[in-house]
Amino acid sequence: MTVLVVGSTRILGSKIVAAVLDKGTVEVKAMVRSSNDSHQEKRQKIDEIKANGTGIVEGDLMKGETLLRACAEVDVMVSAVGNNEVTVLGQKKLIDAAKKQGVKWFIPSDYSVDYRKLSLRRQPG
Repeated sequence: MTVLVVGSTRILGSKIVAAVLDKGTVEVKAMVRSSNDSHQEKRQKIDEIKANGTGIVEGDLMKGETLLRACAEVDVMVSAVGNNEVTVLGQKKLIDAAKKQGVKWFIPSDYSVDYRKLSLRRQPG
């Protein structure tokens, strides 16, 4: 079984990666926007994730084509994305990609964002 964690370099996401790795019975992949991130703190987190045996896949919540690649050969997806305007719309794109790739389970991020303040006009495609 393969688990993909989205938001893996953030506080919650990194804890989820560690918890899944502790189980030792599944392959873990972490989705990051860029594995060559120049921001030192994020680069360090990506290096730590890799050192623990986690695979790295690149993807951007606002770029559906990258999500299709990230979701390939994944059984379970855990979304631990931040609490901002990307949370709802980005996870919608993530769900669409997961469905197209046959992901069996999708565990979404917290939806505590105040959706009434978001600008979620119907997006084309």
